[in-house]
Amino acid sequence: YEKLAKHIRGNRLYCKWENYAAVSGRIQSHEPNIQGFPRIVRECTILPNQGDVLIRADYVSEELVIMAILAKDTQLLCDIQSGVDLHARMAAMLFDKDVDEVLAEERKLSKHMTFACLYGAGCNTLKAMAEEKNVLKSLSGSAIQRIIKTVYPAMKALEERSKKTNQIVFVDGSVLKLSDIKKQYSAVNRMIQGSGSIILKQVMDDLFKKLPEEARIVCL
Repeated sequence: YEKLAKHIRGNRLYCKWENYAAVSGRIQSHEPNIQGFPRIVRECTILPNQGDVLIRADYVSEELVIMAILAKDTQLLCDIQSGVDLHARMAAMLFDKDVDEVLAEERKLSKHMTFACLYGAGCNTLKAMAEEKNVLKSLSGSAIQRIIKTVYPAMKALEERSKKTNQIVFVDGSVLKLSDIKKQYSAVNRMIQGSGSIILKQVMDDLFKKLPEEARIVCL
């Protein structure tokens, strides 16, 4: 972290923010990329001034909620609102056991696999993830992918819809042609991440208008 010294002024670290730097439309930081810092570093360095209060907020299961909304998957939305442990349920399917028997490491791997599949990972990648943990030896990569999309039919529905219409539609109704996406296997991820970006920017705008003068947004 010695390279960060040039970005420190008045005992604070400053970076640059780009509203549309990522292909998904997500806000990105650079010089330096503080979003890429390990969580423990961010938690130790983002400190309020004396007398101030730092409020940290985040969305829970944002990608899964957006996926459910875009696919109009009412069952998935209901499960999320009811507090169903979706990753434990996925692990139970993958490891062929009851939900209450799922181990923490199995749940963690299942969560990573779910999001990898959501981000466009193929069968080989999913199989490699299992092999790295030396588990799921009886399942092929395609079998793992099939189970994930069975548990999350919204994922498959969005894939099929984008291929059929040759476009992806974001949460605000804006459209992007599939032919304009270089990595078309990541179309669903682009749709979800782009929708997340639209929501975040709207929330930031609304929040900025409602905050009192002494309050400010310091990080994303």
